[in-house]
Amino acid sequence: MTLRIVSVNGRRHPVDVDPAQPLLVTLAGVSEPGPELTLAVHVLGDAEPVWQGTFRPAGHHCEIPVGLSAEQAYEVHASVVPPHQPTATHAFRTAPSGAWSGATPIWAPGGPQLCLLRREFDLPSTPVAWATLFLTAASPEPSRQYVHVTSVNGQVVGSGPTRSIGGETRFDGFDVTGHLRSGPNAISVTAGTSVGQQFLARLVIALADGQRIVHGTDPSWRSLPVDPMLHTGGDLGTVCYPLPAENLDLRRYPWGFEHAGFDDGAWSAAEQRPPLPDLVPTPTAKVRHSVVMPQAVRSTGDGRIVVDYGRSWLGGVRLRTKGARGAVTVRYGERLDDDGAVRYRTHSGNTYSETLIGDGEDRSVQPWGLRVFRYAEISGLTAPVAPSDVAAVAQIYPMPPTAASFASSDPVLDRVWHLSAHTIRALNGNLYVDSWTRERLVYEADVYLQQRAHLCLDPDPSLGRYSTTYAVHNRTWPTEWPFYTVLAVHDAWMRTGDSTHAQQVFDSLLALLPDRYLDPSTGLIRKAPGTDSTLDSDLVDWPPAERHGYRFGPVNTAVNAIAAAAYQAAAEIAAVIGRDVEQARLTGIASRLRNSISTLLFDDAQGAFADGLDEDGALLPHDSVHASAFCLWAGVPTPEQADSAAHHAHRQGLRCSVYVAALLIDGLFAQGHGDRAVALLTSRGTRGWAAMLDLGAGSTMEAWNERIKPNLTHSHPWGAAPAFLALEGVLGIRPLDPGYRTFAVRPQLGTLDHAAGALPTVTGTIEVAAHRVGRHIQLDVTVPTGLRAVILHEDGSEHCRVPAGRHRTLTRSAEHHLDVHAGGLGSFPR
Repeated sequence: MTLRIVSVNGRRHPVDVDPAQPLLVTLAGVSEPGPELTLAVHVLGDAEPVWQGTFRPAGHHCEIPVGLSAEQAYEVHASVVPPHQPTATHAFRTAPSGAWSGATPIWAPGGPQLCLLRREFDLPSTPVAWATLFLTAASPEPSRQYVHVTSVNGQVVGSGPTRSIGGETRFDGFDVTGHLRSGPNAISVTAGTSVGQQFLARLVIALADGQRIVHGTDPSWRSLPVDPMLHTGGDLGTVCYPLPAENLDLRRYPWGFEHAGFDDGAWSAAEQRPPLPDLVPTPTAKVRHSVVMPQAVRSTGDGRIVVDYGRSWLGGVRLRTKGARGAVTVRYGERLDDDGAVRYRTHSGNTYSETLIGDGEDRSVQPWGLRVFRYAEISGLTAPVAPSDVAAVAQIYPMPPTAASFASSDPVLDRVWHLSAHTIRALNGNLYVDSWTRERLVYEADVYLQQRAHLCLDPDPSLGRYSTTYAVHNRTWPTEWPFYTVLAVHDAWMRTGDSTHAQQVFDSLLALLPDRYLDPSTGLIRKAPGTDSTLDSDLVDWPPAERHGYRFGPVNTAVNAIAAAAYQAAAEIAAVIGRDVEQARLTGIASRLRNSISTLLFDDAQGAFADGLDEDGALLPHDSVHASAFCLWAGVPTPEQADSAAHHAHRQGLRCSVYVAALLIDGLFAQGHGDRAVALLTSRGTRGWAAMLDLGAGSTMEAWNERIKPNLTHSHPWGAAPAFLALEGVLGIRPLDPGYRTFAVRPQLGTLDHAAGALPTVTGTIEVAAHRVGRHIQLDVTVPTGLRAVILHEDGSEHCRVPAGRHRTLTRSAEHHLDVHAGGLGSFPR
């Protein structure tokens, strides 16, 4: 395989790299033990490097301790010593450093909640070598979304900013090289917020002759409030956040303001606003605005048009009014009512309905703010409607479209995987949040599950890393939720091989561990369980109805099991970053927790883990599926306990939430009970991901149905666990060493005849195809350069180890298989 540079700082060709930070270069095509490499950093187009060094990479990453100039274009060059193949290159650019000279925040005078901003400028005929537009605004907090949507010459280049982690101001860089032209150009902005009301931009243009041109926001920009264009008010948000309805009177809208040559003489000069503090680039890829065509367009016969986009999307409808006059109503929904109308009043409290007033012209209009929808219902159009007239504009975090895949002998499981994979691709947004429909908040367990799914589809760790850092510094109320932040940092390290982030946040991770609650007499966490929604209260499951009688006591089995996993993860992080004293301490705590849970919390009479201990240290008289699920997932039980607890958990089935179901199935796979795991993953009952398909969900839901959670929404990326359960569980692709340098392949097909999938890593895509052949499983495995695979029999014993390349082998099937009955549950023969 040819040497290539995969990313810089975890991203593909970023244009807003922090110039004060070291560069982390990720390489592919490097075998181990790796060859000696020469790395050099060049200003784009310069023959002489600004930095050069020789490395023998540890894993697939090289850290370059180079200080870079702000607002500059660079290339990293990598070559093998001595050179025997072409030099690999990777372009990137740097962000501004400190305050932005020549740019001040602006807004429309009077502080309207929504406003339009624009600026025109001329460029000479000299070709543009590169151009970066840096953008930010304040504040994204009220609506918990971006503030601005910005275009250059009528083409949307991006939106932002992402919510800040602390008090800093986050900004983004966008490559606009291809958007510019000689002569007149225009930057146009739609901006909205009720707090701060500060928009800041800086455009840096490098011409081919070496000349630099810089434009920044200042009072010479023109502004126009949107409020007078709204014929009525309204709000699309929930009790958690406001989102203004965009009931536009199109007769008052300044059509064409996005383009150069527009007459803005009647607009006001922009008002200068106070400076924005602590400008810091957001170290993630940038959300793209992409057109999505409808899957179906249906006329109801009474003037309404119902549009089905096939899956849920984050964004809005780009509507052609086609000469309509008067009211045109657009309604959005995640599902349909029984009569086929779009359910625009969501269970979470949104009223997704807006009315435009047409001006008799053929206009193309789309909203500024975020909606989550699978369906749209439009009334008031008088001309025939083509699919392109009602296309959606979706805001999608960039991911490789075809890198990951999964297919099996069960078509329903395949549909579940595709639903889950789509949910991650469509609803990641610019931050991992619980749901873009109801709360738009970051919860630690959600981040953990969403990142696991995301990294099975795309090895870019930057969005997960930023979301995890947000969670580190913005904890939520449940006792056990911060433990998942430790696990998320550990997971990202194991899947990318990059320990930089783990080292940066390690001390903050230690503060999230429950040292203060460790009982010196048992080593278990002992504390008052608390009450819902108060700090450090035990959650176990949500909504509360899904706890199914879980008994809370001073020692909670679920809390202890999650803590045991978190302490072990923290110990492994400490080892890799050289914190030996902490490693020993954390390893001791984790070991004692596991031993005490196994010894003190297992109910021998029931063959399952009890919910906890009472004040006297006696087992609580209840053995929920949750207690055994968390212990199986955390790797706590002895082999005998694991067999018994797996049997107990499987008999109860999915008597838990979507959240706990993911960990239960993951734990069953990890403990070698793939038959039971596959049965639950493919359950056809009213509880299971297949039931979401039956309900018409366009993305994964937060509960199995509305009876369980009446205010549920169909837009929860953390519920997309099958995206990783199929690849890591059914096919058994799991990293044994950081960055998959050594990885396991342990298919557990259960009742499946065959399954195949592809899992992208930072250095290449792992491919596995498994076919049951009598009492064996035929495996075809593709191992990328620099990686090696440990192939296991279905029972977990080692079969062989293979290097990079394509391999075919036969492994043993497990001796017994689950007898699956209708509904996806069954018995396990002994």
